Amino acid sequence: MSKKKSSIIISILLFVIFILVGIFIHQHSSRKTYKTRELPSEAITELDVRGGIEGGFLGYKFRGHIYNGSDWTLFNMIIRIVLKRKDGTIRWDRKYKISSFEVPYFQVSPLSTGSFKVEISDYEVSDSFEWHIVSVKGRKYK
Repeated sequence: MSKKKSSIIISILLFVIFILVGIFIHQHSSRKTYKTRELPSEAITELDVRGGIEGGFLGYKFRGHIYNGSDWTLFNMIIRIVLKRKDGTIRWDRKYKISSFEVPYFQVSPLSTGSFKVEISDYEVSDSFEWHIVSVKGRKYK
C-alpha cells in the first residue's frame, strides 16, 4: 500500500473517530442539561399561574401565563382541566402535559414569565371549568 493511500485511510479513520467522540459528548451533555426533577412545594408556592379558555369558530384553547418567582428553570408541567356543563355535571376531566419538547416551546427561567396553551374539544360557551397544576418539573438554577 502506498504512503498516499495509507494517509487517506488514517485521515478517514481519524475523522470517523472525531465524529463518534462528538456524538458521545453531545449525548452525555444533553442528559445532564435536561435532567429534571419535581419542584419542591416551597418552589411551587413561588409560581403565579393564571389561565382561561379562549377561542371561537376555529376551536378553543386553554391559554395560561406563568411567572416563575423561584430559583428553578421550569421544563415540564402537567395541568388538569375539569369542564362542567351548565347543570354542574362533568363534561370531561383531562390532564395535559406542557413540555419543553413540544411546540410551543415551554421553558421558564427563574424570575421570568412564560406562556402555554393546549387545544381543547367539546367545549360550549355555557360550560364552566376548573383547573389546577398537577406537577411541575425543572432544574435548580445555579
